[in-house]
Amino acid sequence: MAALMAALLVASPSPAGAEAGYGDVSASNWYTDAVQWSVDQGITGNTGPCFGPDAAVSRGEAAVWIYNMEDQPDAGALHSFRDVIDASQIHAISWMANSGITTGTSPTTFAPDETLQRGQAAALLHRLAGEPSAPPHSFSDVVAPWQQAAVSWMAHTGITTGTTPTTFAPEATLTRGQLITFLYRYQGEPEVVLDPATPHCDPTVDDGEPEPADVECENSGHEATATEDGLLPTDPAVRIGTLDNGLTYYLRCNDSPGGKLALRLAVNAGSLNEAEAGSGVAHFLEHMLFNGTEKYPRNELTKVLQALGVEFGPDINAYTSYDETVYELDVTATDGGAVNTAFDVLAQWAHAATINPDDVEDERGIVRDEYRLGYETADGVVRVAFPRMYDVGTPYEGRLPIGSLEGIEGATAQDLRDFYEKWYVPSNMAVVAVGQLPLDILEGLVEKHFGPVPEGDDPTAPDRSSELDPEPRFDIATSPGQG
Repeated sequence: MAALMAALLVASPSPAGAEAGYGDVSASNWYTDAVQWSVDQGITGNTGPCFGPDAAVSRGEAAVWIYNMEDQPDAGALHSFRDVIDASQIHAISWMANSGITTGTSPTTFAPDETLQRGQAAALLHRLAGEPSAPPHSFSDVVAPWQQAAVSWMAHTGITTGTTPTTFAPEATLTRGQLITFLYRYQGEPEVVLDPATPHCDPTVDDGEPEPADVECENSGHEATATEDGLLPTDPAVRIGTLDNGLTYYLRCNDSPGGKLALRLAVNAGSLNEAEAGSGVAHFLEHMLFNGTEKYPRNELTKVLQALGVEFGPDINAYTSYDETVYELDVTATDGGAVNTAFDVLAQWAHAATINPDDVEDERGIVRDEYRLGYETADGVVRVAFPRMYDVGTPYEGRLPIGSLEGIEGATAQDLRDFYEKWYVPSNMAVVAVGQLPLDILEGLVEKHFGPVPEGDDPTAPDRSSELDPEPRFDIATSPGQG
């Protein structure tokens, strides 16, 4: 018996054969009964012909197994880990965090894709059991204080006897066969009847690992209802909220197209909010946010965005209008790192732009070229004619978002900073997130990244009202040099 228990901690090759419904699990293996138990109880969720007993088990996978073993109890509040977005792991890891079974690898990370170490597994199961006391272990290689009680308990209860009588190898990677045997022994080794099925297992074709679960958005059946004040109704599938600092957020789970996340930072300020008509500082500032923030200075921001796999134009862009400035960022919803970085970049844009004077000078030429290409061509002359007619006599007169050439040439870094600090405050901004992620996850990401943004002073909105002019009006647009 002792020899069998010692073998639990050694990764053994899986001989050919078939028991417990898997082609790579034979009757002669030490983990066979444990695998059969896991099948009977639906612990691992494997659906293919291979169990992969010698494959390393990840931290996220282990959390799901333990959660399933405990009959999926109420998960409680959403976890605080920014790197956990796989729908199949959210409830399990939230439950483990709320139950004190795990504190993650840091206050904000769980590292679900990292392999689980033997010492970590001992700690998780010990906490699950209520951290009972036990006589000291006899392993010479267990030195970390946080491992002592857990490994002692594991040895005392017979869940393991170590890799040798004097070693436990707490830093070694745990295999799937080892972990399922730990869990089986934790449950007291219930009696099982082996399934004699003999499926063929080809690990090069199917390793039996379940695919990451897709988030199913429950948006069907929602019907918008008219509002009493006659305003357009709000989609009831959209979650709307406000953070303590005043920032508003609009969230919607959307699985068509699947695997995508669209983020928008909307600032309720455009060229109408400029201190001087035609200065163009709102649009100039939009350019400057792509030139770096406190966390991502200068070229570092470009590198970070490129690392997300986003391209300027299709995935990342921005625009400035008379009344608003909007920053757009689209990423893959299934990449936890990309999702968190995208939210982080958006939050940096909201309050931590550097607006370096040297960068302003470098960007001035780009803004000037944009003006000339957009407004000094034949099409541009026509484009300007419309607002020249529409805006006359209104607060919008003379406030093209691009500004004037004089405004572009005269804008200083301080002008941009003044506009930024006045209008880019939480109460004057909103975050929009739409993608294939649970609303609780999206809401948690908004709270984590935008909650710390300083509140700032609530700015006074400019007057947008004007009298209707019933008189017909016409204009002639003439290209310079063409008479």
